[in-house]
Amino acid sequence: MSENRAIVPAQSGMTLSETMTLGEALARSGYFSDAKSAAQAVVKVLAGQELGIGPIAAMTGINIIKGQVSVGANLLAATIKRDGRYNYRVIEHSAEVCEIVFFEGKQEIGRSRFTMEDAKAAQLAGDNWRKYPRNMLFARALSNGFRWYCPDAAGGTPVYTPEELGANVDGETGEVITVTAELVTETPKSDNGDGQHWIDSVSERGTPIRTRFWAWTKGDLALTEDQVHEALGVDHIRDYKGTMEKAKAQIEAWIVKQADAEALAEDFEQYAAGEDPARD
Repeated sequence: MSENRAIVPAQSGMTLSETMTLGEALARSGYFSDAKSAAQAVVKVLAGQELGIGPIAAMTGINIIKGQVSVGANLLAATIKRDGRYNYRVIEHSAEVCEIVFFEGKQEIGRSRFTMEDAKAAQLAGDNWRKYPRNMLFARALSNGFRWYCPDAAGGTPVYTPEELGANVDGETGEVITVTAELVTETPKSDNGDGQHWIDSVSERGTPIRTRFWAWTKGDLALTEDQVHEALGVDHIRDYKGTMEKAKAQIEAWIVKQADAEALAEDFEQYAAGEDPARD
């Protein structure tokens, strides 16, 4: 992906009607295989506007996977450079490690480091990691750092690179090769049926279930790993004996329970302060 294409500014001031008209034209052009309808095209254009990029860059560089905005590493890098507040510098980059330092103005605000050991621990051992390790390490270090240190550059929307959400990408360019509905509905090949824990399994399309599970819990639900472990009553995900579907149901039930507990605590605090919670 070319950064020159990515840095074209977004058109500002378009009304919803104008945006819908543009989306229909983009979808009907037939040039963008993953946007078959005007609505899909509009969502990508709007996501691009939040990142400060134009419609064509958004159509070619942004993908919406299971409700999450995914952006190629080059486009993400250009977004940081264009923001005006933030910058980054790669301080170490090899086939084994990539470390990036992030700045706000001239002040260093943090570093993001991703190694092949991290990739192995996360079971990211696909062809691209073997053929293009430097590209893949850069993409993961950059996207982590973006979420940690520059989240407001995307309007606060959690942003992931496509491979983090299980998409098949070109290892050289980072472009998504295929994004289909199957990607977001896939199930493990094994679910405690062959001795292998489902977290270590892959889908029928070869996507690591670990990637999908943590994208759901950390991205969609905004939970930490410790909160997931607490919800499941385990110290490590592999200690959980139930199926993946049972784990999801248990996590969702835990979230509801936590919300109820927080509401009860707030009522108690109001009562202790001499207030009547029933009046609210």
